[in-house]
Amino acid sequence: MILALDPGRDKVGLALVDEEGRQVQLKILVREEAAAEVFEILENRDVEAVVLGNGTYSRELMEELKKELKDLSLENLKLGLVDEKGSTSEARKLYREDNPGGQLKKLLLQVMDWKPAVPLDHYAALVLAQRYLKDGFLERNS
Repeated sequence: MILALDPGRDKVGLALVDEEGRQVQLKILVREEAAAEVFEILENRDVEAVVLGNGTYSRELMEELKKELKDLSLENLKLGLVDEKGSTSEARKLYREDNPGGQLKKLLLQVMDWKPAVPLDHYAALVLAQRYLKDGFLERNS
């Protein structure tokens, strides 16, 4: 499995996907609770890689994870960054696919490049996981 994180100042989008990129878990975390949630997943799931977007607050979360990972026996775990440019726009598309409306609504949403009233950090993390599966890491840290 791949665990992808879209770090932000106050919240972190989380997506756990299988090797085919299918969603296993999507979640938005409070920033202060992100590392604990990651470690809980790592202890209970067979995760191959932890992927972070390379934008806002990624370096801070990466350092926090690396520091804590030293204490766990996860020698084969890959940790790295992927390009998050344009991930918000792609996240909107994924959200619309998961939350379809009628045909008229779909057309209006596409024309207006609609932005939902809900946070999409978890869908942005899903985009990051899919990018990793397609292209690998931009920058690897382990």
